[in-house]
Amino acid sequence: MNTDMLLSALIVGVVATALLDAWAWLLKSTLQVPSLRLCVLGRWLLHMPEQGMVQHHVAQQPRHRGECALGWSVHYAIGILFALGYFLMLQWLQRPPSLMIAIAYALATVVFAFFVMQPGMGAGLAARHTPKPWRARGKSMLSHGIFGVGLHISSLIVSN
Repeated sequence: MNTDMLLSALIVGVVATALLDAWAWLLKSTLQVPSLRLCVLGRWLLHMPEQGMVQHHVAQQPRHRGECALGWSVHYAIGILFALGYFLMLQWLQRPPSLMIAIAYALATVVFAFFVMQPGMGAGLAARHTPKPWRARGKSMLSHGIFGVGLHISSLIVSN
């Protein structure tokens, strides 16, 4: 891993995450599909020291000062880390960026959502405690796929 890879991961992670956010905004504004709740992500993280990793009804817990800024920052940091993982995987495979690899990699990252984020925030493993688990799972898969498209497009831009 070198400085160029770290800089590329920073740029690609931010761009791919921004594309994911644009997708979420489009769904919310046109189809009224609920969007990512990044302030709740920050709240979950801020409550972790006293309540542990798995918390129920995070959205109903008392708000913390700075939770939105923390949630958004962590959201983009995760995108950057996923981009770094993508570049490390490409290096290990000795392959150039490709759309199929980017989407497959991004779909694999949904494991993080299903087995860490969703259970930790009270939705259960793979959103099983949500009102419509399969809809939530499908939305997660689609969102991660969109992130994969963002990984690929921004990788091409960075490599040129």
